[in-house]
Amino acid sequence: MQLTAKLFLKCVDTLIAGYPLGEIKMEISANGAINAVLEQKQASNLQQVQVSMFKKALDMNSQGALALINVATQAAAPVSSASNPPNLGQSVDIKA
Repeated sequence: MQLTAKLFLKCVDTLIAGYPLGEIKMEISANGAINAVLEQKQASNLQQVQVSMFKKALDMNSQGALALINVATQAAAPVSSASNPPNLGQSVDIKA
């Protein structure tokens, strides 16, 4: 839909019809600027906290993965011969 100049002016007139021109204000005060800067700083701090929490969770996951790998390699180690009597597991009988 293309907005023509007449339609645009009609929309503007409709929007401000109930408001005297003195009541339509734009926040350009120092307080508004300070609030905007504070909100931006707060958003930046929140983002920094989120990134640090993500890094901490990633470190914890990597430590857990290393622990699992260590356990898996220890479980795969050969069984020592001390746990079996000397006559067991020494030969295999094959008969058809």
